[in-house]
Amino acid sequence: MRRYTGAVDPARIVYSLAPPQDMALLAAAAGGYHALLGAEADQAGRYRHAADAAAFLASRALLRLLAADLLGVPAHRAAGIQVRRYCRTCGGTGHGKPQVAGLEVSMSRTRTLVLAAAGPEGVRLGADVEVVPDAVFEGFDDTVLSPAERSRCAGSGALERMRLWTAKEAALKATGHGLAVEPALLSVEPAAAAAADPFTARMNCPDEPELDGLHLAWVPAGGRHLAAVACSQMLPVAPVPPRRAAGMAGSG
Repeated sequence: MRRYTGAVDPARIVYSLAPPQDMALLAAAAGGYHALLGAEADQAGRYRHAADAAAFLASRALLRLLAADLLGVPAHRAAGIQVRRYCRTCGGTGHGKPQVAGLEVSMSRTRTLVLAAAGPEGVRLGADVEVVPDAVFEGFDDTVLSPAERSRCAGSGALERMRLWTAKEAALKATGHGLAVEPALLSVEPAAAAAADPFTARMNCPDEPELDGLHLAWVPAGGRHLAAVACSQMLPVAPVPPRRAAGMAGSG
């Protein structure tokens, strides 16, 4: 595995996945979440459930560690990286798409797995991770799927439906639209791709030019999880183990 330090690869997207409990151990080795996140760590207190607070801390720390690794910043100085947010819907800066100078970044979390992704500044990049349920909620198809997708998913179970949802979430994060655009207006379409090409689908959404044509890739997440990356350019996609992002030896 290549070590990414000191410069952003202009032709690569990297991502890292970790369970919150693993991130807690990495954070403890680096001095704790406050050492990695600074005052941002205090925001975990707004969550009622411990699992949600743990996932919040883990996802924020993983994003900072991945950004630090790419920018050549020592892990113990990750709290000094400015992670700004901007919501294109309301103009707020307390939520919305994360922004780091010199990079394009995205992150996602569940209670059992968190994801951070980064690429060269100037591309549109989004990432999402989801848990695959035994069954999707009633009305899922009408809310999430386009007419073409409903036809293709006839007879399919939760896995295929969540696969589409994960790709749509990644795309909506890439542009910063979030759920301001109805997911059913987006259609995930298969794309011709070489055997080694991670991007095997494209987003079809003619009414939203920033979303239309985004390249979509699913990356291994393990267990009952799905993870997807959406990008405006077809760049190579590579994993970075959390221990490497934290500047630690080994690839665990």
